[in-house]
Amino acid sequence: MAPPWQAGTTKAINGITSGMSAPASGLNVQFRAPAMATRLQFRGVDLFASIARTTALGGAPPQLLQALAAAAGAPISVLVDDAGQDFSVTTDVNFLADETRTNFSARLGTGIADQYMTALGYVWRANARSIIPTGPAADFVYDGGPTNNLGAVLCEAKGSVARLVSRATVSSTATSGYRNQVSHHVGTTPSTYPILHGYAVSFGTMPGSTSSIVHVEQTAVAALVGGQVPGPVGPTSQANAVIALTNFRDAFALANARTTVRMIDAVLGHHMDAFKERPSQRYGTIVLGEDEYLFGDEEPRLPPLHFANEWDPVRRPFRGLFAIHRSVVEEVHKALETVLFGGRQTLDLPVFDREFLGQKRAYGAAFPDGVTYVRPPVPGGPQALLGKVFNLGF
Repeated sequence: MAPPWQAGTTKAINGITSGMSAPASGLNVQFRAPAMATRLQFRGVDLFASIARTTALGGAPPQLLQALAAAAGAPISVLVDDAGQDFSVTTDVNFLADETRTNFSARLGTGIADQYMTALGYVWRANARSIIPTGPAADFVYDGGPTNNLGAVLCEAKGSVARLVSRATVSSTATSGYRNQVSHHVGTTPSTYPILHGYAVSFGTMPGSTSSIVHVEQTAVAALVGGQVPGPVGPTSQANAVIALTNFRDAFALANARTTVRMIDAVLGHHMDAFKERPSQRYGTIVLGEDEYLFGDEEPRLPPLHFANEWDPVRRPFRGLFAIHRSVVEEVHKALETVLFGGRQTLDLPVFDREFLGQKRAYGAAFPDGVTYVRPPVPGGPQALLGKVFNLGF
């Protein structure tokens, strides 16, 4: 058995290839797609956080989302080989039943796709069903960064861990995914927000191999291949209200802020009566460097909120805390009523640049939208969670 993947061990996927499918009509010529990256690097904690966040985009109750996120950690830590620099999966995956392996492959595919889209500079993510409610659709929709408030982009994620994986099969999967789930939406305007561009990110690896394969198919218009990708602009940027609130709805769920989740659901569902109660969310605070991050201080405190000072990748895989930068929490709270009662369609939200995120990597996985996953050991120890607690109204 290979050594379990440690949360801080960096892995790379090299030689990422890309293809371009025929452009759709009605494209916004002002949008310029970012340069495609040919190499992707991430740590165990980064991939876990992306898998947890993409898994959470289904809109389920917070308790279920936290359970799904916690369950994602153990297979990753046990089945990804800690040795070597390249991302690879051990032959132990062959012991999984077909359905379990398919689910594991899909989770890796969505996590790697999210890491890739974040590397391209996109900021907010949502389930594509939030703006495309019917018919075939991609897995996710992204906003921010390169979109410059012109619209959003779609991303279909594919993952395969199998004996017959090859560059040809991974490329073919990306091409068919783009054609079947993405292409017909690019250039359209569902739910009043234009679809500017589309991607299909396909990941594949053979159990026991020493590397993995990624191919990205995208819309063939105004695209750059290779070179430096742009980072998210800051300190604030505009986001589509539905995409941003869906993005944060599930981030707040992972952070155990269940009252905030309920209020976002009320806004997304146009339930005005929810605000008559004038509820408030009880938050706990954790300080990372000079910045305050908030998490829901509510009972019951579920397993993702329990810390262990020691690091045990098998018994306590990726056991940490999701929290959100205080400035983001405050902006989301202030925006909810204006979206519901004022018909506001965009939000002005903080965006954190690469330099800032680099400073927070020592604590865990940090995203440009202000969401972070703090891994053990916690700064200040478990008692850090017993510090400042306050209520924030809506």
